[in-house]
Amino acid sequence: MLCTYIAMFMAGLWHGASLLYISFYLLMATGLVVNHIWRKRKRKMNGIIATILTFNFVNIFLVLFRAKSYESAIKVLKGMAGLTGLGFESVRVDILQYGAIFIFLMACFFSKNSMELSKLTMRRGISYTYVLITISICLLITSAIIMIEKNMASEFLYFNF
Repeated sequence: MLCTYIAMFMAGLWHGASLLYISFYLLMATGLVVNHIWRKRKRKMNGIIATILTFNFVNIFLVLFRAKSYESAIKVLKGMAGLTGLGFESVRVDILQYGAIFIFLMACFFSKNSMELSKLTMRRGISYTYVLITISICLLITSAIIMIEKNMASEFLYFNF
């Protein structure tokens, strides 16, 4: 477990000597250690709950990785928690975009993952149904991203370095 913390601390230093990067990686190490302990004790958790916990854990702490300061990270986290208002007044998102995002999320939750698909193909051969579903999901994701991004300007993260 100590090796996990050391490796993640080194990754934080490698990304930049900022305390934000080091904090982010040490928090990720804590998540990994909790996961290892959980598995070692052979505990089971509902898959949907585990997915929601993991998703939120990673998204909340990714704020530290992206933020320029702790103050800005706290501001973003307050916004994510809805403590500064919902902010929908300034964002225009069409119903088509919400629909695309909803369909994408349902596909993520109810589709087979790559490991399940590889086991199926090893047993039965390539299923063209899954190939078509995969292509459809990729096109849906791409179109949702294009629709959302056309109204937003975002500077690429690494241009700041």
